Amino acid sequence: MNRIAPHWPVFVVGLVPLTFPLQQLWVGHLPVPLVLLAIVVAVGVVTAHQLARRRPVLARSPLLLALGLVLTSALLSTLVSADPIASIRLDGDYLLGLGLVGAIAVVVRTAAAARVLIGILCLVGAGVCTQGLLTAAPPEAHYGGSLVENRASGVFVQPNELGAYAALIVVLSLALLFSAGRRDPVRLLAVASLAASLGALVITLSRGAWLGLVLGLAVLLLLAPSIRRRFLAAIGLLAGLTIGAAFVPVRKPGKLPAATNRETYDLEYGTDTLEIHADACTADARVLIVDDVLATGGTADATRRLVESLGAHVEGFSFLIALSFLPGRQRLGARRVESLLTF
Repeated sequence: MNRIAPHWPVFVVGLVPLTFPLQQLWVGHLPVPLVLLAIVVAVGVVTAHQLARRRPVLARSPLLLALGLVLTSALLSTLVSADPIASIRLDGDYLLGLGLVGAIAVVVRTAAAARVLIGILCLVGAGVCTQGLLTAAPPEAHYGGSLVENRASGVFVQPNELGAYAALIVVLSLALLFSAGRRDPVRLLAVASLAASLGALVITLSRGAWLGLVLGLAVLLLLAPSIRRRFLAAIGLLAGLTIGAAFVPVRKPGKLPAATNRETYDLEYGTDTLEIHADACTADARVLIVDDVLATGGTADATRRLVESLGAHVEGFSFLIALSFLPGRQRLGARRVESLLTF
């Protein structure tokens, strides 16, 4: 009970995704969907909880500020709307959404709280996506495949809605999977929701959902360094198996089991150290160095020196994200440098 008590506001917010499968349900004779009522309850409970403890009701967040500005512009556009009543209802939905985001920002302040909320989302997402898979009818292609009927939609109205929802659950499932320990039972939930959401994403045939998945993965990898490192390690292993190349990890001191070579490099406010296995590369090996972010180039250049200390030749560098306003590329010299995203 002591482990649950600190997170009870998170469970209250978690009631909102539990209403997603019932989003078409209308409560009594009230013209309000159940999901909206759940948002009102969650925001109200979190607000009361914060006020009772004399804590801030709103978190200091650039995202909340940006969403507030967007909402303000939407409210101003109501003044010139052709259908003011419909616009006011839409503005109300926007206000509730902003309130929910604010409540999440207030209660999710630790990694444990984030894991609880993501776990709830994955649990519900697995159920929603599984229902979409079980109720899907065989698709029918017309006009050479340019028109496809009977696309799966599950509890949603449109297939694209199920696709977008499935893409979101894929990203959250990966976040939960990579953040869990090796023996953590939550990994089973993450794998189950990942399998169900990937299946639902495929059967919806939604191109927009796939684009959303790519964007979601980019945001996840950008915001979560630990997940980014594990994801890149997995990609490195798969790429190595595909092309028949070896995968060599370079880690911080004490992470590698066998004898290592060490390289210390300068940071802006200090130094850091990397290690590589002493027998990782042969003298005639050709090496591609892969890292998550290219900023000042210190880590990549230190890795180059480690590889060259073993007698191997560095062919080039590959990064997920490159920050062009920092001198990383110049530090790596004339070697080939590639990045998936450049900012």
